[in-house]
Amino acid sequence: MLFEYLFIRAKHTRRRRRRRLDFGESARARANKGGDVVGMTARSSSGSGRDALVAYLTLFGCGVAIGAAMYPILLGGDVLEKKKKKKEEEKRGERAHAIDDDEEEEEEEEEEAYEHDHRTTSSSLSSSSSKTLYATDDIVREHFTRNVQFFGQTGQETIADAFVVVVGLGGVGSHCASMLLRSGVRKLRVVDFDQVSLSSLNRHAVATREDVGKPKADVLRKHFAKIFPEAEIEVCNAMCEKKNEEMVLGVWKNSSKESEKMSPSYVVDCIDNCDTKVDLLEACVRRKIPVVSSGGAGSKCDPTRLKLCDISNANFDPLMRAIKYNLRKKHGISHGVDCLVSVEKQVRELVTEVDLKEGETLRDYQVVPNFRVRTIPVLGTVPAMFGCALASFVLCKLSKTVELSPDEGNDVDTKIVAYQMQLDRLKDREENRGSGRGALDIDINDIAYLMKDVWQRRDARALAKSGDDLATTPWKALNNLEFCRWDVTKPSSIDNLVLFERNECDEWEESGEHAIQRAFLKEPELVQVVTKRLRRVKLEHSIKVDKIIK
Repeated sequence: MLFEYLFIRAKHTRRRRRRRLDFGESARARANKGGDVVGMTARSSSGSGRDALVAYLTLFGCGVAIGAAMYPILLGGDVLEKKKKKKEEEKRGERAHAIDDDEEEEEEEEEEAYEHDHRTTSSSLSSSSSKTLYATDDIVREHFTRNVQFFGQTGQETIADAFVVVVGLGGVGSHCASMLLRSGVRKLRVVDFDQVSLSSLNRHAVATREDVGKPKADVLRKHFAKIFPEAEIEVCNAMCEKKNEEMVLGVWKNSSKESEKMSPSYVVDCIDNCDTKVDLLEACVRRKIPVVSSGGAGSKCDPTRLKLCDISNANFDPLMRAIKYNLRKKHGISHGVDCLVSVEKQVRELVTEVDLKEGETLRDYQVVPNFRVRTIPVLGTVPAMFGCALASFVLCKLSKTVELSPDEGNDVDTKIVAYQMQLDRLKDREENRGSGRGALDIDINDIAYLMKDVWQRRDARALAKSGDDLATTPWKALNNLEFCRWDVTKPSSIDNLVLFERNECDEWEESGEHAIQRAFLKEPELVQVVTKRLRRVKLEHSIKVDKIIK
């Protein structure tokens, strides 16, 4: 179109000039009466040539201009496209950075707002009782309507005024703390040194993927503020050990007045480590703080086997059995501690996630001293049931309106008479040795554990002869078996008792302090079997393990 327009314009220009020349020549011819026709024709031809040259130059200039304009499109299209994409990416990156900065600012503002609101709420709550809160706040009153119907107004107000400490915020502890909060406890101290992990989301009460890597205590406080904003949550991101005892069990720190400072109304122990549990329970007993302790919830699945009992009867839970032994051995505490256990035997074994090299032990891979290295398979519903059961027990105890006592019956089973007979025989044997019956640090639950779980109603020599094969070693009547010391130079304790036939016990103890050395030369299989089983007892009761005899 452009070329056509330029060509037509040049054509009309030539015509107009030709007409002007023709008109001028005609006028001169009339004035001169017959001028020189040849000269006029030559001048007309010369003017026409100049016009054609101008037209061609114009067309050429237009072509150059159009070519220069089309060159980047025809030859540089890819480059321009890349530059365009680069600019768009830079703009998107700038927008993303701006969004991230805005989100970080929003999170900081939310945290600051929470801290401000929390401080404001805490100061207002400390000056008003739960009775006033329930009377004046319609939302709070409606929130806990069902609890008031169950416990009564006075019972619910007592729960609201209580101060509860939950130690250990994993599957059990997070559910326990969550239900205590949802049931109206206004003062909660949550204690845990650990962080939320991806693998713990299958059993945690409130944590999400966004919370992975954050301290468990902080995560609970964040979520609890949305559930019951009027509650006060005190966070303790520390391990529960002796040096932190005051931090864990001390008075409520948010009290503004000395007269308002209060000690814990109840402590819930949801720790899964033996040494730490023992320290916490001993401190609670010493401080006379009511406490309930959770047994192990890992590797179990039967919801019908949960049982609340005194620790003296918690014999079939491996964790609580070790706690009971160490409390009695180290602190002389043998009863008076409530605990929740599952009497179900573990249905899955521990999983070791490291390949040990020669000379290495699992303790070489411990990140935290005295904490397990192997992983416990966990069905997430079971810790939740443990946590809810613990919360229910504490709420009933706090309200003082519901009679709830742990089972005082013995956990051993219907063979209690036979186990008592074995205990009496051991006591008689110790008395004959001059040790005295009162010095024996063994009870009927220990005898049941050794008989059923360790020796499985088979004497040590029979197991040694069969290569420690239970399938080919028959049971024996309990009346024909008896316990005696393995190392006669050491006292009778749970990790130093071997099961022999009755007539073999006297023979073994008469061999004196060299009995094990002689057996090592004559019956190495016996030493191997006994050492292996007593080593298991030590491990399950957190007793220092001696080196294996080679």
